[in-house]
Amino acid sequence: MELKPLAFQDISAVNSVPEAALEAWPKTPMRLRNLRYGTYLYETHNQIKYCTPAQVDAAAGWIIEELQGWRRFKNQLTGNYITIEGQHPYVQSISVEDDWLSACWQLEYAAGLGHRIRSAWRNWQVLQIDVPDHYVQCGSAFRNEQGAFWVLER
Repeated sequence: MELKPLAFQDISAVNSVPEAALEAWPKTPMRLRNLRYGTYLYETHNQIKYCTPAQVDAAAGWIIEELQGWRRFKNQLTGNYITIEGQHPYVQSISVEDDWLSACWQLEYAAGLGHRIRSAWRNWQVLQIDVPDHYVQCGSAFRNEQGAFWVLER
């Protein structure tokens, strides 16, 4: 599958999402769409990949949970969490312990673009599609890099 970037948009600032907005989100599964490529996060074999799944595909459904001020993403189908605990070249989705910061994230909002998902454990790294290899990575991203922005959809 060859991915083609969507039109690039510049942003001037990235801000944290207000807590009131996060609390208003439903506790039902959401899908995370990459701004640059228009593909969605999904779990397969404990790895986070991206594709264009069917709307009802539970492997692409994520429940956003709050834990000690951080956000965790729980897969609707497996109950596993997005994490970088294993420090692999790809992002994992596995069972985690509550004290693992590697499964905790901060959502940063940029109006009109969506959210950047920053690691609580390695705060210089964000979830991103850096190269089109079907895996989601966690790495450094430039401020305006759209491969590191995600749109949360119901």
